Amino acid sequence: MLLMLSTGENTKGAIKGIRSGNQDVTRFTVACYILLPMNDKLQRLVQFHKNRLGQELAYQYLPGKQPMVVFLSGYASDMTGSKAEHLSEHCVRRGQAFLRLDYSGHGQSAGNFSDGSIGRWAEDAQSIIEYVNRSPCVLVGSSMGAWIMLVLAKKMRRRVKGLIGIAAAPDFTKDLIWNGLDDKQRETLVDKGEIYLTSQDTDDALPITWRLIEDGNDRLLLNDVIHLS
Repeated sequence: MLLMLSTGENTKGAIKGIRSGNQDVTRFTVACYILLPMNDKLQRLVQFHKNRLGQELAYQYLPGKQPMVVFLSGYASDMTGSKAEHLSEHCVRRGQAFLRLDYSGHGQSAGNFSDGSIGRWAEDAQSIIEYVNRSPCVLVGSSMGAWIMLVLAKKMRRRVKGLIGIAAAPDFTKDLIWNGLDDKQRETLVDKGEIYLTSQDTDDALPITWRLIEDGNDRLLLNDVIHLS
């Protein structure tokens, strides 16, 4: 099963450049997240697992019937977002096994956000999934999480029984970010390794690294058939 949902936003829409003081900032849309305070019950259920770098990765696993539903959050989001909350409540009502997690540098997990990439965050997610439960699973990816979902599906073909993408944004590092930068911004990114962009939904600037762009270029999926079986 493969289902892609949309919020109505065009994830490959136009990128608008703005200036903030002496700094060039680009506004872009990957997805809109509503982050909720972590309630006491969820806080008690959070556990940790070390990735291959020894970083503590936060996750919440609720046992239940199979297949296990796995929620993969978007860029700079975490497992306390409203989509994860609603999906968790739905799985509890069904008695369905459910897993949500924070990639390194996100949420409660250790690590520097700027050190991350699609490949590293996919590896984090796979490490937790395989540690928690080796049963069949359904992957649910939001925005960037849908890209990670597809990367995992190619690696875990026999285990993955379904895919659900919400405002899916595979290849966004090239189609949305790189292609929306002007020559000066591209030069700065390549030379300095990092620039700061801000979403249209927030004034908080987030780092975009050359590592993220370069790694993303190695994992582009939309220009070819995605073989999942």
